[in-house]
This record gives sequence, C-alpha cells and structure tokens, in this order.
Amino acid sequence: MPTRLDITRQSGFDRGKSVSFMDSPVVLGTDASSSLRFDPTWDNTVAARHASIEWREGAWWIFDHS
Repeated sequence: MPTRLDITRQSGFDRGKSVSFMDSPVVLGTDASSSLRFDPTWDNTVAARHASIEWREGAWWIFDHS
C-alpha cells in the first residue's frame, strides 16, 4: 500500500498549489486524463504524458515519458 504522495507546484499556472495522492500511478502531463494536469498553454514545455510516479518495492519512483 503506497504512502501519501504530496506534490507542490514550484512554477507555472498553479504555482504554490499542493495536491496529495494515495493511488499509483500518478500521471503528470497536459492530457485531460492526467492525475496532475498541467495547462498546455501556460506550461507549454510539458508533454501530454510527461512523467509518471509509481509506488514500487516500498518507495515512490518517477519515470520520464517525454
């Protein structure tokens, strides 16, 4: 069972906003189905499916998809 994952945006449209996740995977990107969605106009360097964060072997792992 994953531990809670807290993400705070450091820049971009929702800078300073924090979001918590308990499920894996957490998908980051501009696609509407992303768990953590970025604005494609404001955050124009973020891909539709930019990265995912997954709970594996007792730890959170990040995978780059861009």
